[in-house]
Amino acid sequence: MIDDINKGDIAKKSIEYYFNKLIREKQPDIILIDQPENDVDKSFISDTLSEFIKKQKIEKQIIVTSHDAIVAINSDANMIIEAQIKQNNKISYNSYCLEYVEEEKLIATNRVSLILDGGKNNIKKRYQIYGGELTYENRNI
Repeated sequence: MIDDINKGDIAKKSIEYYFNKLIREKQPDIILIDQPENDVDKSFISDTLSEFIKKQKIEKQIIVTSHDAIVAINSDANMIIEAQIKQNNKISYNSYCLEYVEEEKLIATNRVSLILDGGKNNIKKRYQIYGGELTYENRNI
């Protein structure tokens, strides 16, 4: 019965259909993904979603809205854009480049670790992938 299916299973099937059928058939240049972490477990995000983004970003522009550091960091994001609503209901934006620029990198990774769920632990995973744990530990994050 449809009532017995949990939201996570529905979300996973929808995401897999979007990735495996629609995107492969239509071949869009830009892919928009809005909070894909809703209703799915962290292993699905790491194993399925992040891997899809890493493969597709080589040829496509991918824009993802998310609060989950696993999505941003494990998907090898190049830039994080933070949106804030000010008291006057105006939106301000700050961008943080995550590429290897020493001085800016410390500022960006520290800020990103504060604004994303999962924070420093997921930032640490990125450093372990690209430079080993000692590199991460020496960066004062």
